[in-house]
Amino acid sequence: MEKMKKIARGLDVFCRVIFWFVLVFGVLLVVLDIALLVLGPDLLALSNIDGKLTLGRNVSILLPAGALEQINGVNFWILGTLSYLLAAGVVCWVLRVIRRILTPMREGRPFDAGVSGRLRLLGWVSIAWGVVINLYNLLLCGWIGRVLQSLDVGAGTLEMEHVLDGSFLVIALLLFLFSYIFRYGEELQKLSDEKGDP
Repeated sequence: MEKMKKIARGLDVFCRVIFWFVLVFGVLLVVLDIALLVLGPDLLALSNIDGKLTLGRNVSILLPAGALEQINGVNFWILGTLSYLLAAGVVCWVLRVIRRILTPMREGRPFDAGVSGRLRLLGWVSIAWGVVINLYNLLLCGWIGRVLQSLDVGAGTLEMEHVLDGSFLVIALLLFLFSYIFRYGEELQKLSDEKGDP
């Protein structure tokens, strides 16, 4: 039991560190966006010398030479930052739920009432997030493609990559499985507590 408490405390500290890292990185991105708005596309061109714009983990665009000068890359950069901030908000909320799951474990009560419900909630959030982010990336690719074609930046050499990510389904299934296991443990704990009462 002491080992579980120690692991739960360690995971709680890890979640707290990740939470603050995500928060600080988000603030830095907002500061960089303000700098981009003030300094204009010159700063963005320096950060994209290879001509590749990346928006999130699953959308990247390889632009032909000279295309960055024809488009307002600042808008694309800010769009990527908004995507990150939305994801950061969800990650911070998920970390908060995980810390609430770890609270009874730190106290030596892994099958406390409510743990299975929180795990199930995380499973549903994983499914919703996966669907939303895949649709968002698909719509984003279509919109960016239309913008770039209307600017005639050499569509013949334009490469756009959008990867559908199905990993959220695996994560959701694992969370539902853990939820079922913990719900069963909660019922066994309840029966054990009732038998222990005089």
